[in-house]
Amino acid sequence: TKDLPQLPLLSMNVDEAIFGGIVVSDHDSNMLFCYPVEVGHLVVDFRGQVCSCGNRGCLETLCRTPTLFQHLNERAGMGLEYSQEFGSDLNTANMSVIAAELKTGNPAVQEVMREYARIFCTAIGSTVNLLGVRSVHVGGDIALLGEPFLQMLRDVFHENFQPLNQSDKVHLELFVNDYEQVRLAATIMCLDAIFRK
Repeated sequence: TKDLPQLPLLSMNVDEAIFGGIVVSDHDSNMLFCYPVEVGHLVVDFRGQVCSCGNRGCLETLCRTPTLFQHLNERAGMGLEYSQEFGSDLNTANMSVIAAELKTGNPAVQEVMREYARIFCTAIGSTVNLLGVRSVHVGGDIALLGEPFLQMLRDVFHENFQPLNQSDKVHLELFVNDYEQVRLAATIMCLDAIFRK
């Protein structure tokens, strides 16, 4: 009915770390509440590398941007210089180089990015089935890869993951911004946590 909230939106940022939040709105798109989720620490490979949180194979360990650059250097010979520091301009600049390679159809880059998309979509699929998410917005530096990456994400997700109890497809979108949306969401989440107590 019109009084019930819409199913939630998962908003994720992928940079030197991965973080996210769930946003629930009413049918007029007025935000009712949002809360952070540790989507970066969903385990997607229990045999994987040890994460800073102590678990093995977290999404953040496998899909943060420095790891992507490392894999592109090792497996596609890209020779990208990159930083582990959050907010690195160097890392942001790398995205335009990778985007150009995706557009030209470089097969080695395509292979690395498809594997990246498969791992990334594993975490999205788990979140969708756990929380009934209907829409996923992916931001941060990874969104600078643009339409070819978005289409790859959509293809990999819809080919390999079946949302439970949903007749409609899950919508995947990229968003690029100046982090104002992220700061606003973080502020709202903090205020919500404070005033709930």
